[in-house]
Amino acid sequence: MARNQVVLLDCCFSGAAVAGAMGPADTGTRVPAVVDSTFVMTSCPMHRRSYAPPGETRPVFTGALLDTLERGVPDAPDPLPMGHVFRRVSELVHERGMPPPQRLSINDDIALVRNHAGHARPPEPLRPPWWARRGTRLLGRVAAVATVGGFALSPFLQTPPASHSQPHPALTRGTDPCSLLSPAALARFGATELDTAYGGFDRCDVLVHRADGTDVDVGVDFDPGQPSDLPTSTVRGSVRVSEEPTDSGRCTRLLLPSGTDVTVAVTARTEGEGHAHAPLCALADAGADRAATVLDEGRARPRRATFPPGSLFHQDACALLTAKALEVVPGAGATVPDPDFGRWSCDWRSAASGLEVTVSFDRGSPLRATYGTITRIAGRSALVRPDGPDENAWQVKVVQRTYRVGRGRTRIETLDVLVGGEADEETMRRTATALATAAAARLPAAES
Repeated sequence: MARNQVVLLDCCFSGAAVAGAMGPADTGTRVPAVVDSTFVMTSCPMHRRSYAPPGETRPVFTGALLDTLERGVPDAPDPLPMGHVFRRVSELVHERGMPPPQRLSINDDIALVRNHAGHARPPEPLRPPWWARRGTRLLGRVAAVATVGGFALSPFLQTPPASHSQPHPALTRGTDPCSLLSPAALARFGATELDTAYGGFDRCDVLVHRADGTDVDVGVDFDPGQPSDLPTSTVRGSVRVSEEPTDSGRCTRLLLPSGTDVTVAVTARTEGEGHAHAPLCALADAGADRAATVLDEGRARPRRATFPPGSLFHQDACALLTAKALEVVPGAGATVPDPDFGRWSCDWRSAASGLEVTVSFDRGSPLRATYGTITRIAGRSALVRPDGPDENAWQVKVVQRTYRVGRGRTRIETLDVLVGGEADEETMRRTATALATAAAARLPAAES
């Protein structure tokens, strides 16, 4: 029998293979290992399905695995250890919004292939799926927040209210969200890395690489409005703090500075099995402590980055779809659009058709066929793919600009059009493509 074994399972409920260490949990005895090194990777947890989206040549997990083995993992050893393969596959699957892969390993250092990526750049930040990202908006938060009570708060959240507060200057499109974060404030949790150019323009992230191999993304983003019924956990000078209920793989603190109609969300998130052990709320508290101090002292800075004229930073998402373009969604053209912070994202909802349309701007890694179908729209590269937890939406990503950030990493700005709701897949795909074409036609010339 081989001294090293790797088992890869891509099927529904495959996580059952790693539950209970691949054996009965109630035997009261340990079964001796028959090999020196074992690594088992499954496509989903034991109670979840594995997905093979229509029109794609491979299941999501298999596609992500082959993509990782072919491209390699930047800054990972060569040959490529299975532990690094698992983390990269988990990131790719997470970006597709699919159930997280699982693993059981005796030796993470087993290597099957050479690392073809070399050492060009570190792994990209963990990226939540669209429904999780949009779920952080205040409309979703008001319904989700529960009254805090009956449990101990962290030392930061036990800070007594100040006797007075000074209103903070308004947070605007020009405010740099990265000025609210500090890698040094999170350094006690692991190696930190500030990422200033990922996700929306109202977002900034610090990646925390923990010693146990878990990567945690601590991010800050802005949302319009401050609902009065959010429960206050504590007050930090001029900043009220509210806790959101902890979710699997995510812990959020909401900061409500006085003098501005904006809520600042600080979220610590991870994926896969790492969330069970990572101190997500401790990380969220540390990030919120730093952000609240900056806001209370009025030290939020304007952006230092200069965005070129063709950047989506300068665009208004709500202005990209005319009433004529929205005729493909009956009833949407007559509705008032719902803008997010900075008008970098905008929603239209149609009661007549049961559809919701979102136009937003994103920054991330170059398009890959692993994620969907590559095509051309309005003279630009584009990606068309099903999206959502039940594939109940279709998204079109249109590249507006390609640029480079630190260590030579390539990033893109994309116009994202999402259509979801009560319609068949073909209708949503066709509608999303038509709206993306209309919106892209109103943008300045694409840059590269």
